[in-house]
Amino acid sequence: MKRVVVIGGGVIGVTTAAAIARRGMHVTLLERSSELCSGASARNGGQLSYSYSDALAAPGLVQDFPRLLLGMDPAFRIHIDWSSAFLSWLIQFVRNCTEQRFATNTRAILNLALLSQSALASIRVQYPELEFHHSATGKLHIYENAVKWTTAVALAHKKIEWGLQQRVLTPGEALAMEPSLAGSSRRIIGRSPRDP
Repeated sequence: MKRVVVIGGGVIGVTTAAAIARRGMHVTLLERSSELCSGASARNGGQLSYSYSDALAAPGLVQDFPRLLLGMDPAFRIHIDWSSAFLSWLIQFVRNCTEQRFATNTRAILNLALLSQSALASIRVQYPELEFHHSATGKLHIYENAVKWTTAVALAHKKIEWGLQQRVLTPGEALAMEPSLAGSSRRIIGRSPRDP
């Protein structure tokens, strides 16, 4: 019997170990912490967002690239070493920031994400003792910028065509779903005939 050692008990390590075990191999999972999935897996938003696995290389990102490279956006951390490998990556990244490549890449990532979702469901059935505080909830995206709203709506409609569950809400529907938004001074973009 083959023996395999998986180093790291995060989401990827645990699911990899489970997949290898299902193939009849002996698996040893090594994790330095006393609890599985307590490192990077626990700090990555704590969510499994299968429908929101959009390609990072997007058309609107090109204009923001100088800000990102200079570290002016707290959501991004890019290590710049100006090596030929980094410059090659940068050129490839920018080349993928077209509408068509973004759609193609996003759909490929979503297909992989949905396969991952299905695999996780199978693992949870096969190993009911595997507990990781899982709950199935939705995600509400709020937009204050009209251009970003229009882009998001177009992408949501594409995802609906691809078979994903997405809903575009009016400001009124968003408030009904999340009443705490009523106390915000920010203006939520979006309008329908029912909204004043």
